[in-house]
Amino acid sequence: MVFARVVSQRQSKRDRLPLLGSPWSLRRPTAKLTARTQLKRFSSRPISAGTSIFDTWRVHHFVVFFTSEVTQIVLRGYDNGVHAYEVSCTARIGNPRFWWSSLGHKKHLALFGIVLLIPLVLDLTLAMVMPSRGHLTATSKQLMQPKQFEQLKQLKQLKQLEQPKQLMHRRKLRTTGATPTKHKKTVWKPALVTSWQWMIDHTLDINDPLDMGLEDLTGRKLNFPPPSVYDIDWESNSAKTVKALHVMNKKVICYVDVGAYENYRPDARKFPKSVIGKPDGHWESSYWLDIRRLDVLLPIMRARFQVCKSKGFDAIEPDEVDGYANDSGFSLSYADQLKYNRSIAALAHSMGLSVGLKGDIEQVPDLWRQFDWTLNEQCFEFDECGALSTYFVANGKAVFTVEYDDPYSGHRAKTSEFCPQANLANFNSMKMPLKLNGGRWPCR
Repeated sequence: MVFARVVSQRQSKRDRLPLLGSPWSLRRPTAKLTARTQLKRFSSRPISAGTSIFDTWRVHHFVVFFTSEVTQIVLRGYDNGVHAYEVSCTARIGNPRFWWSSLGHKKHLALFGIVLLIPLVLDLTLAMVMPSRGHLTATSKQLMQPKQFEQLKQLKQLKQLEQPKQLMHRRKLRTTGATPTKHKKTVWKPALVTSWQWMIDHTLDINDPLDMGLEDLTGRKLNFPPPSVYDIDWESNSAKTVKALHVMNKKVICYVDVGAYENYRPDARKFPKSVIGKPDGHWESSYWLDIRRLDVLLPIMRARFQVCKSKGFDAIEPDEVDGYANDSGFSLSYADQLKYNRSIAALAHSMGLSVGLKGDIEQVPDLWRQFDWTLNEQCFEFDECGALSTYFVANGKAVFTVEYDDPYSGHRAKTSEFCPQANLANFNSMKMPLKLNGGRWPCR
């Protein structure tokens, strides 16, 4: 079928209406060799909006060698005295001899037109190999007078201006076939200077100054900025607690043990015995995991991260991510640990959560790009803070460090000794109780 939109002035039956007879024709109204048609009305029946007329119009196509019989014309309405029709017609191959003889002394112009149409021969090949009265299908547009064209153009522009911008954007995407851009949620990244509190021993009591990091262990009020970030346990704290912290304009980190099995967790039964290794140092009921088993561990960690996300946490602190450097009971390599830690970071980011590198100081040069910040324990005691400055602080990523009074080694942390170095390195450092059960001594 050939579909054409016909716009005509009110004319007498004898007036001829120029139409663009083919999509292969030149479109400029004044262009030479433009394919034209003659539209004659054979019916005297009135045309009103929405009515259909069959077999009452006939279009003769001379230049493109075929005639078209109109099968349906629908009057869509009027605009400033202009009829707006939609024409459906069936195109059939016509008689070339009749066309040639009708040209007369203008045959040389016809030859020139044929040369212009040579690139379009391929478009007609399929129709030419069909039977002599085979159907052709095309889309025709009207060759309008300049005044009519400008009127319709102005109406179209006015309509587009009235449409919401979002709707116009969606229509453009459908027309071009483009894929809408998905804007990823940017994860939270703490500032280089960030006051914080780490309390994972029990459920945070937002009404307890010790839990909230507003006092030291002796109950003395601190003369330092209150914490703007709280690092608390994923299981023991509720969404209500997280929301209360958000109301106070605090960010909340979700502490999750990803490298060790803890038999008191609600999902402990999900860990098969084959991935549970040797005890994790001095921590009771904690055992190293076989981090090579990504197929087993990542689904469990995803479920834990989802709990964090559902409760409204902003970030993940994945603990025990250096099993390869400990007596885990498995033959874990440096590469095994890199692969697992990167998988954990990617998992958190895929859920819109920030993630920090917990410890694993030896792998900082290989992992700092995947993590948004880092939390390190006792780097001043073991003289290994240099990598944190080189890779995290130098790249605008916050560093959180903690020093303890270590009952196992007998080390006594003194803020007067490590705080000047920490502040100079732009670390967010403090002394804390080993059990992380409330209270703190920040350096700044």
